[in-house]
Amino acid sequence: MAGRSILMWLIFALFAWYFDIYAAIVFGVLAAVIASKCRVSSYYFVIRFAVFFLLSGSIFCLVEFPGIYREVAPIAAIAIVLILAKKGAKTKLGAIAGGMSYPLYLNHWCGMFLFNFLLPNMRGEPIRIAAAAIVNIVFAILLYWYFDRQLLAQRSAWYSERRAVGITVIAYATVILGLLYGTFMMYRTQLVGA
Repeated sequence: MAGRSILMWLIFALFAWYFDIYAAIVFGVLAAVIASKCRVSSYYFVIRFAVFFLLSGSIFCLVEFPGIYREVAPIAAIAIVLILAKKGAKTKLGAIAGGMSYPLYLNHWCGMFLFNFLLPNMRGEPIRIAAAAIVNIVFAILLYWYFDRQLLAQRSAWYSERRAVGITVIAYATVILGLLYGTFMMYRTQLVGA
């Protein structure tokens, strides 16, 4: 079963890389699956060094040759996940870092948007990019601390299989209705314009 899972994600990763469809994310998931399924403790330091070397090389390439982002970003993503994938005791800092990662992923644009508005003449400046990153991280921590943690604490009380099925049906029906309406409006506009 584990082999199939790794094989499946490897196929997804190669497909995503070839067609340039979120390859960095899919390679990151592949790295997480590999890290969770494989036990490589006897070669731990050698593998860590190799992954660090991959990460350093890919970052260098991204900085020096931005035109090859598509080819290099997945390597950087898989290296980052493998470097950070370390089993150990749970810590409060680790819980916060892991918990804020999803709000950061969802809202990473907020800091850049804010600083594009506040400092439009400083676009691309390292200090503005660093300030935007700090704002993004603080915002993600606040979202995790005041929303996600509360939702996770109440999840078991709110969850039921029947409710989950109902919400799923409503979500898919809404998407289908939106697609049908959008298609109808597109054809209607083309007919009126013709």
